[in-house]
Amino acid sequence: MKNETAFKFGVAFGQFSARPNQDTYSAVLNILPAGIRGRFPAIDGVRKKLWWDLDPVSAFGDEWTADGYYQIGLLAYLRFILSLPGHPDTEKQAQDIQATEHRLRVEFAAQGLPDEVRQAFVERLSRANHDPNEALSDFVDKCELMAALRSIGLDGESLKMLGQAIDKDGKPQEGKVGAHVRKWRDSVVQKATDGSWKVGINTASRLITEAILRSHGWE
Repeated sequence: MKNETAFKFGVAFGQFSARPNQDTYSAVLNILPAGIRGRFPAIDGVRKKLWWDLDPVSAFGDEWTADGYYQIGLLAYLRFILSLPGHPDTEKQAQDIQATEHRLRVEFAAQGLPDEVRQAFVERLSRANHDPNEALSDFVDKCELMAALRSIGLDGESLKMLGQAIDKDGKPQEGKVGAHVRKWRDSVVQKATDGSWKVGINTASRLITEAILRSHGWE
C-alpha cells in the first residue's frame, strides 16, 4: 500500500470505529488495494475491534508496510473526535487529548515528517470558529503529500519549507502551483545533485508538481 493511501485508511477506520455500520465499513474497504481488501473479514469480524485493536501488519501480512502512516490517520481522527462539541470538559478528556497528540508527535518523528504539519492541525482544531472537518481534510491532504515526497528522497527540512510555501500560496488555481511553491520546487531541484534522491532530477521535478496538484484535487 502506498504510504499516502494509508492516511486515508486510518481516518476511514476511525470513522468506522465511531459509527460501525456497513456504510462506514464499505468506505474503509474501498480505499484498500484489491489484494489487501480481499483478506478483510466481514463486518461482524471487525465490528468490535475499534481504535487500536486492529494491527494491519500482523493481521494482513508483512507487505502492509505503511503501518506508521495508518496510525497517523487513525490518531488524527481520534484527535478530531476529541475536538468536537459535546464532550464534557473533564480531566479524562484532557488526558486523552494529551496522549493522542504525544502519539502523533512520535509517529511524525518516526516517519520523518515535519512536525509543523501536526502542530498546525492541532491549532486549527483548537480554534472555536474553525470547521474541524476542514482541518481534518487539510491535515490528511498535507500528510499524503509529505509521504509521497518523502518516498523520493526529500528531507524533513525541505518538506517543512514546502508546507510554508503552500500556506503562502493557498490552493493551486487552474491546475498550476503558486509562485512560492514554484520557487521552492526549483530550489530543491537545484540542490538535488548529490544523488540523495531516489529518482532523477527531471523526474523528481515532475513528481513534485504532480503530487502537489493531486493533493489539492487536480489530477
